[in-house]
Amino acid sequence: MAESRLQHTATTDQSTVVSNSADSSMIGSISHEPGDEIINKMIELGRITTNKLEQSIDTYTTKTPVVIVLSANIDQSDFNFQDLNKQLQNISPSTEWYTDQDQCIDSLTSANDVNALLILYNYSYVDIIPLINFIPQIHAIYLFHHQLNNENYAVLGTKNFLSLNSSISFDELDSSFMYTQLFKEILMEMKYDKKKAKADFIKFCRDPSTSVDFKSNDVNQFEKHYDENSAIWWYTKANFLFSNVNKALRNQDMKVLMKMAFFLQDLHNDIKKRWLEDNHRSNITVYRGQGLPSRKFEEMKKSKGALFSFNCFLSTSKNRLVAKMLAESVRSQNDTTGIIFQIEIDPTVSSASFTSVERLSNFPEEQEILFSMHSVFRISDMEEVEERLWLVKLSATDKHDPDLNNLADFLKKEISFAEGWSRMALFMEKIGNFDGALEIYNDLYDATNGDDQPSQMIQRIVLGESIVNSHLFKGEHGAARVYYELLLNFWFQRLPADDFLIGLLYLKYGMTFA
Repeated sequence: MAESRLQHTATTDQSTVVSNSADSSMIGSISHEPGDEIINKMIELGRITTNKLEQSIDTYTTKTPVVIVLSANIDQSDFNFQDLNKQLQNISPSTEWYTDQDQCIDSLTSANDVNALLILYNYSYVDIIPLINFIPQIHAIYLFHHQLNNENYAVLGTKNFLSLNSSISFDELDSSFMYTQLFKEILMEMKYDKKKAKADFIKFCRDPSTSVDFKSNDVNQFEKHYDENSAIWWYTKANFLFSNVNKALRNQDMKVLMKMAFFLQDLHNDIKKRWLEDNHRSNITVYRGQGLPSRKFEEMKKSKGALFSFNCFLSTSKNRLVAKMLAESVRSQNDTTGIIFQIEIDPTVSSASFTSVERLSNFPEEQEILFSMHSVFRISDMEEVEERLWLVKLSATDKHDPDLNNLADFLKKEISFAEGWSRMALFMEKIGNFDGALEIYNDLYDATNGDDQPSQMIQRIVLGESIVNSHLFKGEHGAARVYYELLLNFWFQRLPADDFLIGLLYLKYGMTFA
């Protein structure tokens, strides 16, 4: 018998939760793909006061507190440096300064029985966070940059730089959670030639080397009849779409997402359009039943008040019994807790777009309400209904939530100079998904082949360098070297041997691989 979207996703965890309770000293994402890790690092970007550092040091009295500062450079004559050093000496007699990232990490990992407070002083956090996420000695991470712009970051003063801060606080928003929101925004801002994007997707579906399951008859029908105004209809009718869409979103499978991105955008826009047309004025309650590994649920139980996101297009039901039935059906599995999510939506404050698909569904009795991808909620309460069956109450967030708005602005600034898929690739690098970045760079590089226009040749150089760098980031020095040599050979055949560019490429090759 055919399986509905609610039934299909009942056994698939597609959520991210972030602790922001008042007594939480660590925050972490809950991501439930095989092999994923929980990032338990507190990243504070603002309101960094002396009292906060003292509180962090006092939190664990059984271990030696150590303050470690990583700086791009150290100028002992600089006022900010002198002020920082003085305050840190007042807080902890054990303070270490580093300008070399590797030495800093070596110091952290070699220390035993310590709680380290790491301060990134005029240092880009995006380069080091992926390398230190799982260093157990780190208790907290603070970021300070004395050149933050008043207009964008609301710097409060210059006398006590520990009070200098942006209005963005990472206390309540885990980095991986925020990245999913920025990922959605980048995806929705993409510009497409819809006809070409559809043709590329069809070609991808029919490619025998494609690892995902696309049934030929569904693909043929999609090719003949799909248009951007029918995205919801196709999502509800074509299993190959909703299953592959959400799997790719959960796994951040850039190879698939690049081909399906036009459909994700159409589906989001279709949901948002209907949501605006529906003009919801009264509160609505919907439900979702699914299973969660018991170990993950124990972590979730500590997160009352946390922000919570489903990393997919979210299928829910107005019928509580439907959700309860699905949650009960999965708790019989070993080490799985059944969850009934009860989601309260106040249309006047909700930032989530949703629409009823009951009339389009093959299962109208489920009274399905479909939310757009990466909708954000807050965990308001939890209660045990039966053994290994819990009710988790979620509420929609304020669409003007300052935490979300400020954080989005900050993260967008980090990659603002890039556009389109290049921006997405850079974003993938920032979050440590170098495989995803490589997928994009390779695809963009292939698209420039055969075009020797100056602008395309320059783009090819930039993309080639990006591919090399991604291999280096992954620690694949052999692959990076081979690719760079291919790059050199490519340009050596097209440019004079004494061309400045050839010299520049050889210089970088020597500096990188010598």
